Amino acid sequence: MKLRSVTLVCILLSFLCLRANAQGPRELATSVSRRWHTYSDTIGYRVALPDFFKKGNLARNRTSQYQPVDTNVTGIILFISLVGNGNSDLLKKRYEQLANALTRQEDTKVEYKHLTKTSFVVSSVKIDDDEHDKNCNEQRYFWYARGMVAGKNVYEISIRYQPEYQKMIKKIIPKIAASFKEIASTE
Repeated sequence: MKLRSVTLVCILLSFLCLRANAQGPRELATSVSRRWHTYSDTIGYRVALPDFFKKGNLARNRTSQYQPVDTNVTGIILFISLVGNGNSDLLKKRYEQLANALTRQEDTKVEYKHLTKTSFVVSSVKIDDDEHDKNCNEQRYFWYARGMVAGKNVYEISIRYQPEYQKMIKKIIPKIAASFKEIASTE
């Protein structure tokens, strides 16, 4: 009887350990509410992100990339770009470029767009036919972009994600946007 109890406890503990290491959308969403890390970047910003993101390489000129710490999570990636030195005129120009470019794509549907003097949001869904895409391995993905005037510059936060991360993204976007601040560039 004692051996059976010990065996059951070991099995239960093993199951709990395996479950704790899983990083599906529900587990990521739970961790979002607890652990955040603040990043500063040479392109002149500071932002708080959930700790399942790690900073990647500079993706291209004036764009930083953040990807999941867990290499098994491939359906989400975040970019922060310095659009340029400017104000609401540059912000409006970038908003119009994004909205027009997405509207012209046959495989993309713009689901929401909104522009104010200090920010914009453009959100879309895309049926992906690019077989070379390494970041999202499903045929359908969402794309969210938020532009904002911060200090003397215009920045854009873009997140590309698969449908299973949609609830989580909706929870973290307000906190990411609220934490975003311009800092002095070190370049």
